[in-house]
Amino acid sequence: MGLVLMSEHELQRIEVLAQVLDGSMRPRTAANVLGLSLRQVQRLLRDIREHGA
Repeated sequence: MGLVLMSEHELQRIEVLAQVLDGSMRPRTAANVLGLSLRQVQRLLRDIREHGA
């Protein structure tokens, strides 16, 4: 696998979603931190669970 480049925004999104997946943050809090709706966070989490990060 090669080098993966990410913006700070993308990196923050992954870090916050990882905290939700490990139980240290609630989805509603993640939505507020990321400036997304709860529904958008739920969709992102579903995609991560189904397809990986």
